[in-house]
Amino acid sequence: MRRLVITAVLCSLVGAASVARAAEGGNAKAGHDLALRLCTPCHIVSPDQEFAPTFTGPPDFHSIAGRPDTTTKSLRKFLATTHTTLSNPKNMPNPQLTDDQTRDIARFIMSLRDKH
Repeated sequence: MRRLVITAVLCSLVGAASVARAAEGGNAKAGHDLALRLCTPCHIVSPDQEFAPTFTGPPDFHSIAGRPDTTTKSLRKFLATTHTTLSNPKNMPNPQLTDDQTRDIARFIMSLRDKH
């Protein structure tokens, strides 16, 4: 009986962690792979990227993850709205990401917070 209770408690803890991750959304591995393809011209995405950024100035993904105000929600909003316009030519170009891609990249960036 005691073993059954311990197993039930462990399963509920694992389930709660899974629900929290699902609520946050996204796949960090898919986000990492996508960011390596799309974001490296301007950002240092991770140590395994093949080339250094062409442009200087945009923050690296570890710095973005380490900001106290960075959240999954703020990243998703930023990726969906902050883009180059005639009045703001230095903003990030529109990556034209799907919702799933935006969630994946945001999840990847948030995963870097644990590695700070």
